[in-house]
Amino acid sequence: MQATTGRAVALRMLPSRWAPADGHERDDVLAFPEGYIPGHSAVIRELYEQMRALVQGDVPVLLQGETGVGKEQLAHVLHASSARRAGPFVAVNCAAIPAELLEAEMFGIAKGVATGVHERPGRFQLANGGTLFLDEIGDMPFALQAKLLRALQGGEIQPVGSAPLRVDARVVTSTNSDLDEKIEQGQFRHDLYYRVAGFVLRVPPLRERREDIPGLVQAMLCVFARETGKSIPGITAEVRRALGAYAWPGNVRELENEVRRLAYLCRDGQTVDARMLSERLLMSVEGEVDAAPSSLRLEANVDHLERRLIRAALVRTGGKRSAAARLLGVSRNGLAMKMERLGLGAAGGNS
Repeated sequence: MQATTGRAVALRMLPSRWAPADGHERDDVLAFPEGYIPGHSAVIRELYEQMRALVQGDVPVLLQGETGVGKEQLAHVLHASSARRAGPFVAVNCAAIPAELLEAEMFGIAKGVATGVHERPGRFQLANGGTLFLDEIGDMPFALQAKLLRALQGGEIQPVGSAPLRVDARVVTSTNSDLDEKIEQGQFRHDLYYRVAGFVLRVPPLRERREDIPGLVQAMLCVFARETGKSIPGITAEVRRALGAYAWPGNVRELENEVRRLAYLCRDGQTVDARMLSERLLMSVEGEVDAAPSSLRLEANVDHLERRLIRAALVRTGGKRSAAARLLGVSRNGLAMKMERLGLGAAGGNS
């Protein structure tokens, strides 16, 4: 996104399909589902290239990456690009379902197994003809892993209290855990690992693909502007630098939360400025108070500290300068003069 002080940013159309720029029509292009924001950095294009090789078959794929990198979205891309795209895409978060309920959720349950129990299909049956995505498979209870292995080996499941059933679903899995370590600790079956990891794709964290941040911010801000019914011209150069410099430990999910927050804080027709950034992002970008300074000149370091504290106060008060001045223990006019001197905006502003 370009820096702006009020002029509207022209949003470019994002592609719905991707293939190498070799000028040839391919059967193995990637189809991006609605809402997916493709990246253009070298590292993410390399990942897309690996995914292209997998769209025509049913090879099991394991997506490895930190929390929030978008593993489920990439599983959707694999499904939408495959011959199974007309079938269902069914996701199971193995870490979110209690262990005692997971078997029935995965394989289904027959009527009459217990009083008041009705027949219910499992996720494997629901994914028949399509793709079953097992999120955080490293957290699957060890006892259930053997049953999953049998299902993957034979294409057959056994609902609780019923006879075996044939199923036809491609299985894509994901984890943010070190499965090798879990295998060594006896928490994950090595034979199941080799069954689900037919092809391992490493999904890079956002800090390794910073070139994608402007495009992600642009697309997200457009979505959230529509969601809030606002016209948001863009972001300032300072905000763009801050978003690009932050480490994003929560990855794309954390970036999405930050941009949504900015959209809700921003007034209709207003450009997003640094006062709207979350305090943790500002503090991280500016550095810790006790970090070793690059210069020992007192004036420079006092200005640096004042700038950080003023920004934090404005964030905490939603940009209200009178309230921020009270937090800082100065008058409103004193705060306005400091902001002007430190380049934090005009002397006027919110009350």
